Amino acid sequence: MTAAIPAIASLLVVPFPALWMGILGMNALMALVWIWDLASIPRAGWFQAQRVLTKIMSHDQWHEAMIRLDVRAPKSVTVTVWEEVPRSVEVAQLPFQCEVNGWERLEVAYKLKPLQRGRHQLTATWVLAQTRAGFWQRQIRLAHESEHHVYPNLRRLESFKLLARSNRENMMGVKKVRKLGGDQEFDRLRDYILGDEYRDIDWRATAKRRQLTVRTYRQEENQNIVVMLDCGRMMTSVENDLSLLDHAINAGLLMSHIALKQGDRVGMVAFASDILSQVPIKGGSGHLKQLIHASYNLFPRHEESHFDHAFLHVKKTFHKRALLILVTHILDQVNADRVVTHLTNLTGKHLPLCVSYQEPALRDVLAQRPTDAASFYQLAAAAQISEWNRKVMSDLKSRGVLVLETEPHMLSAKLINTYLDIKARHLL
Repeated sequence: MTAAIPAIASLLVVPFPALWMGILGMNALMALVWIWDLASIPRAGWFQAQRVLTKIMSHDQWHEAMIRLDVRAPKSVTVTVWEEVPRSVEVAQLPFQCEVNGWERLEVAYKLKPLQRGRHQLTATWVLAQTRAGFWQRQIRLAHESEHHVYPNLRRLESFKLLARSNRENMMGVKKVRKLGGDQEFDRLRDYILGDEYRDIDWRATAKRRQLTVRTYRQEENQNIVVMLDCGRMMTSVENDLSLLDHAINAGLLMSHIALKQGDRVGMVAFASDILSQVPIKGGSGHLKQLIHASYNLFPRHEESHFDHAFLHVKKTFHKRALLILVTHILDQVNADRVVTHLTNLTGKHLPLCVSYQEPALRDVLAQRPTDAASFYQLAAAAQISEWNRKVMSDLKSRGVLVLETEPHMLSAKLINTYLDIKARHLL
């Protein structure tokens, strides 16, 4: 901005030639001021940055962070601070500008939200420092790398734990399942909530507490569950800003948390053209951490899923009878035939459950009335796809395979409900 002043003044020489000496002197004086101010330009060695941020973060959640900027300048300096982050990370409350005294530590608080799971590298902090008079600025890159692991949305898991403690799982879409048979082991007493069966009311405890109290029963424990995650091209579609694989991972972890809490044992296999990750079948609440760590860096790949290799691996690895949950997205006849063949072959040894996604766009097309030739052909194509998908699912059911069809955003609640229903009916 100050450079414009001598430039504009120099234009006055054209109408007023006699002013050229004064204007020349003013330009020379301005140049001397700039040179004097340039001598006070901040040095890179005056600054040192440190990032304070948790190593483990949740996907699509805001996290508190801080930059500790140590300034070793002989005088006060005005600085602007911001972070160098990848495109998969969103930052709020930056850049931050203030004046810092010499030999002072500046703590800059900001928020960071990872938009993708997996490993993220934060490489540097940038400082824009001004000279004494503000005519010059120097941009300084302070390199200090830190690696952070972004896990699936763990805060939703914590929210479910809080709801479970207060017996309000229905707020997340989890229904209460009627227990079949009367040979289950008594677990504990709790307050009656709407939907409990009257036969479970403990009238003696109710009279003593003067509040409706019901008995809860412990389901059969130590059952085995194996979650198979398809990470191939069919899971690359995006719904509600999450890939189909993201929905599958979130639902699988939430159901695993419920299963481990019920006393069951859970394992996992993720595959595409090859086996990408595997977790052995184990029980206990601490096993959930291993499942989370094995799935946080999984991403859908633009390659065909090798179902033959994946099911052969499952057959060789998991020998005891288990509830085998395959989460996939059946799009064509080739993959449909492979899924039907392999799941059918497992019906004798395991209890297979095929979880397949429904297309919300397909549902929307079927719900509309055609208004022209183009919409009529779209409706006909959608009806044909829907009928083909119905036949595939019917074929699976007729061969003894359990089937769950759901839209991506409903997967977590429906998968948990299906698991609880299987346990209540003693199918495993």
